[in-house]
Amino acid sequence: MSALFLALSLPVNVTRAEPLLKAPVHGHTATPCSTGCAIHMDAGKTLKVTDSFSGISFTEISNPTPNFGFSNQVYFLKFRISNPGEYADFMIQVDYAPLQRIDFYIPEEKKLVQTGAALPFHSRPVPHRTFVFPVHIPPGEARTILFRFESEGTLEFPILAMTADTFRDRIHEEQLVLGLYYGILTVLIVYNLILFFMVRDPGYLYYLLYVLGYGLIQTVLNGFAYEYFWPGSPYWNSKSLVFAIGWAFFFGIMFAREFLRSGRLVPRLDKFLYLLMLLLFFLMPAAFILPYNLSIRAAAVLALLFTGSIFLTAFACVMRGYGPARYFLVAWFSLLVGVTAYALKGLGILPANFFTEYVLQMGSALEMCLLSLGLADRIRVNEEERQKASQAAMESSREKEAAKLTAARLEIELLKKNIQPHFLMNSLNAATVWLEEDPGTARRLIEALSEEMRLLLRISPEKVIPVSDEIALCRAHLDVMGLRLEKQYALNVIGISGNETIPPLVFHTLIENGLTHGLHGRSGGVFSIEKCSESGFDVFHIGNDGEISNRKGTGTGMKYVASRLDEAYPGKWKLDHGPIESGGYRTSIWIPVDPSPMQFTPDALK
Repeated sequence: MSALFLALSLPVNVTRAEPLLKAPVHGHTATPCSTGCAIHMDAGKTLKVTDSFSGISFTEISNPTPNFGFSNQVYFLKFRISNPGEYADFMIQVDYAPLQRIDFYIPEEKKLVQTGAALPFHSRPVPHRTFVFPVHIPPGEARTILFRFESEGTLEFPILAMTADTFRDRIHEEQLVLGLYYGILTVLIVYNLILFFMVRDPGYLYYLLYVLGYGLIQTVLNGFAYEYFWPGSPYWNSKSLVFAIGWAFFFGIMFAREFLRSGRLVPRLDKFLYLLMLLLFFLMPAAFILPYNLSIRAAAVLALLFTGSIFLTAFACVMRGYGPARYFLVAWFSLLVGVTAYALKGLGILPANFFTEYVLQMGSALEMCLLSLGLADRIRVNEEERQKASQAAMESSREKEAAKLTAARLEIELLKKNIQPHFLMNSLNAATVWLEEDPGTARRLIEALSEEMRLLLRISPEKVIPVSDEIALCRAHLDVMGLRLEKQYALNVIGISGNETIPPLVFHTLIENGLTHGLHGRSGGVFSIEKCSESGFDVFHIGNDGEISNRKGTGTGMKYVASRLDEAYPGKWKLDHGPIESGGYRTSIWIPVDPSPMQFTPDALK
């Protein structure tokens, strides 16, 4: 990761000077050799490290870590080491594993070593993850060191000189730190793999694939991958970094989108993440198709976009109140701190010490541990949401069952009321009387009674029926009651197409209530059923021109209407009734045009 950020920095400023004699290497300290070195750029790539450089000018550099970014030029670096002390065996280390070709030459000894990440691992004089060159300098003597560097990626060559004892101490230190780091990554991978098989949460799978890819990036950058995984495959070694970047950040975005719920919380940023994820997916095969200098540049740009967009998305999710995103934001910030500190060390702004040397590993290890905590917190939040949803579903189911039982009970009561013996006896007695006095009226009464009974028995079991069937039932009932009581009842229908739906016996019950209470004792009356639309609802007004009665009923009719409405449109209906200022009584019913829960809520009924 640091290499990708360092790759975007500008070349160091140089001033022309002669090759500078380096200070001697003392005891148990590693001396940076880059500061004050002399450098020459071979634009034509015609010089060899064994050539005579007489007449060729070198320029002095002052950056402890020379970094020329992405460059396809060849650079020669030259310095001298004197040995005034008692140590004779020294190590020169180029501490940047991705360098593709390095020629090391000591003119006094005619000693040439050619190695690099593009050559087999066994070409290295010392089997180490970076490039280490042993140098024997007898006490009181000096040696000239000449390097030739060529690489299609980042040209960065931090050079250290140290005694053999110091080198062994550094190996011990780095094995301890890096062993701990990769041990943490291994534990996280195994831990999340186990959790994935236990809870089947895809977030754990994406996370462990991201950790696996990020660990691969680190092993490629610090040279462990080439040393231990594929030491005999320089071709794959030259492609592995770009492939690992595409792999790690592709699954990193999948994990971030799953973890942060970006599709729901920040849909616009989620679309950008999806596009970036596609580009990273195509980066993986591009590692084998495109030239390395193009693919690594694309990887650097995508890495920057990945880091910035993930941080911005996490921040946006925190601002929207999503709790687990806090872990994600802090984790990502710790990684950014590590990357920034490591990059500043590489640029010479921060001193090279234990902290800056391993701050990238510290930051990424902390990031991954915090993300694991965030995953655990997200599982807790998801579990709470599932429990709440399950509880709400159970309560809704109980309410629906209760409503169905109530509706069934009230339906039985209503049917008993409408088909009670004295209702049929009175109707049949009236028909018998009319048979003697007016057979035509008797026939109409029997036909109306038969039609009402037929409709009543057919529609009562249904959840909802066409309004046209309900109106037909109401007309049949008014015909029966008008003929039986020798009264005139009329029903006016306004604004109804007949395609609307309504639970059965709702209008019928309200018409019956009007006959029993509002029009009791009168010679007739007018009923009306009118429909209008209001904010996504059909509003039915069922009225009559009767008077408010002092007769008290059981309330069964209105309870039945309410239970039927709640069964058909749970939580999405409204019922209101009362006298009309101009006279009469009216009941109003609001039901949703489309009863889907996404469109209609109880608040819309207020």
